[in-house]
Amino acid sequence: AGDENAIFLDGSITPAAMYTEIDMRKTILIDESERFNNPHSLFRQILNGGYRRGEDLCRKIGSHNQKFSTYCPKVFSLIGDLYDTLRDRCIIVQMQRTMGGDRKEYVRAVAQAEGAAIAEQMHEAVSARLEEIRKAYLRYHELYASLDFLRARDREIWKPLFTLCQVLAAGRIPELESSAIDIA
Repeated sequence: AGDENAIFLDGSITPAAMYTEIDMRKTILIDESERFNNPHSLFRQILNGGYRRGEDLCRKIGSHNQKFSTYCPKVFSLIGDLYDTLRDRCIIVQMQRTMGGDRKEYVRAVAQAEGAAIAEQMHEAVSARLEEIRKAYLRYHELYASLDFLRARDREIWKPLFTLCQVLAAGRIPELESSAIDIA
């Protein structure tokens, strides 16, 4: 866990740099991602194909063609909404601006420390039960027959979360099902 596994961007990344980060199997966190809503954005193919393992794009590098994977976890924050094709490939978490009150003051060092602690806990939990998670992922359809309410693409998108929940917090599956219904 840590900086070597994720990259935080402000929306100013180039397509070539994004290919490189994805190829290094990083989680991509993009703030101010409104610019990807442009229908002519060079990022559309990277983002639309990147929710499924095995999705590649071919690009010309010098005189050679090179395949780049588009698959990796990606998180976008933006004001407004995602375009339809990307929306269909995501789990959307609506956020609202704070209207004052008891808002905790944002301090970058504190946020980074809190995030690093959460990432370390997640890494330890997943690492300790990785084989069990792999087996649950492969037996997905046996474990989650009740997810028939989701379209095929939504089941594919939610599969990793249900797998982790089944292994790490099985008692919370009903909560996750409720969230999936509300969000999907």
